[in-house]
Amino acid sequence: MGDVKNHPVGVSVFFLVILGRGVCRRIHEELGAGGFDVILASAASGEVAHLSTELPIVYLSDATFAAMREYYPSFARMHPVSQAQADKMERDAISRANRIVYPSSWAANSALRDYGAYVAGSSEPGNVKFVVE
Repeated sequence: MGDVKNHPVGVSVFFLVILGRGVCRRIHEELGAGGFDVILASAASGEVAHLSTELPIVYLSDATFAAMREYYPSFARMHPVSQAQADKMERDAISRANRIVYPSSWAANSALRDYGAYVAGSSEPGNVKFVVE
């Protein structure tokens, strides 16, 4: 049967991408009704990554994929293609968000280091991100 400990985790990030796109279709239908000022998305990187809207997005999460990969060995054993898909999804969500809120410096530092999020007031070009500890 093989060494299960060293076997990549069977998490299908491709499935999560498809699910996120499906949820986004439903979100777009709801947004089409109007009357919204902001989107508050909690732990929804798959959905935010595929969301196309003019509304500001506030993204709340307790961790990034990169931080989870460092913390949980099973994430590090995921297939390299799945890891790349998950990193892209996380990066896309962070880049689409107008504001990002994390409950810890551990998560916030990962967003800054691993995905290029910007702290409010930064002189870096691009979208300014707000990261709370």
